[in-house]
Amino acid sequence: MNQQIYDLSPLLLDYHKRLVEAETLRHVRGAKKAGHTMKHSRLPVWLTAIAAVLVAVVALGASAQGQADVSTSSVLRFADFATVEGARSTLVHGDGYVAATLTTSGLAADAPYTLWWVVFNDPEACLGGVCDLDDLFFPDGTMNVNQAADIAILFADGTITDELGNAAFSAVLHEGQALGEVVLGAGLRDAAYAEVHLVVRAHGPLVPERARQQLTTFEPHPTIGGDCAACFDEQFAIHAPAMPATALR
Repeated sequence: MNQQIYDLSPLLLDYHKRLVEAETLRHVRGAKKAGHTMKHSRLPVWLTAIAAVLVAVVALGASAQGQADVSTSSVLRFADFATVEGARSTLVHGDGYVAATLTTSGLAADAPYTLWWVVFNDPEACLGGVCDLDDLFFPDGTMNVNQAADIAILFADGTITDELGNAAFSAVLHEGQALGEVVLGAGLRDAAYAEVHLVVRAHGPLVPERARQQLTTFEPHPTIGGDCAACFDEQFAIHAPAMPATALR
């Protein structure tokens, strides 16, 4: 009996877009209603679980067709490059897309955080053969983008941590598409070849009237503005390419 395998990646993309919009709206309404004290419900857990299940289903279906590579990675802190205990990042390199889930802890409690794709489309061009901060910054912190590595930085997801500083993110990125703000570059070019880093960004204490900006933009934003002295990149995870460049040539 032949088993029919369905490509669910378009469904995942559309559903995840709606999921992000619904969860963001829920957070914004909750922030404005409760002020700086967030009252958490079981809803975010269910939303995150549904997104994670969809990512898993797509991964299994695509793997059955030989179209996906699934990797897991530790989550690290930028402050000391130490591993965040119990945190984990999973990435699916699919046919024309990547999908990710990241669960972590050790963040500020009841605070807005965003997740960002940092895509090195040509990882073999990274300085010293390793894709890291040297491809984006000078030692003094000023921008120094390594153009040869073809880097893209795009919005992935946003959430508000629970009272213990835990957070869960999920995201999907298709080649040539974006679901939110694009900070740098032209997006994902080849899902199999790209090296993908996921960055967890802090946005300071929750400000109810700015909740949407804190959950969906990099801050400071070129249009919305804002200094956001409290914003900084706090954690990250690294996922190697699904296949080396030589296999694609």
